[in-house]
Amino acid sequence: MAVPFVLLSGYLVQTLGGYQNAAAAITLVYLAGLGIAYLGRETSGQALQD
Repeated sequence: MAVPFVLLSGYLVQTLGGYQNAAAAITLVYLAGLGIAYLGRETSGQALQD
């Protein structure tokens, strides 16, 4: 999942005006993913559907 950000990091640094802004943009993507995972339904202890 992180490969696109590694490959685009140079472009992000140039476009966003520095390493700090590029790192903040990448961090926001990961925080959004954590938020979506937190809102997901808990499925432990349930049978798998075929």
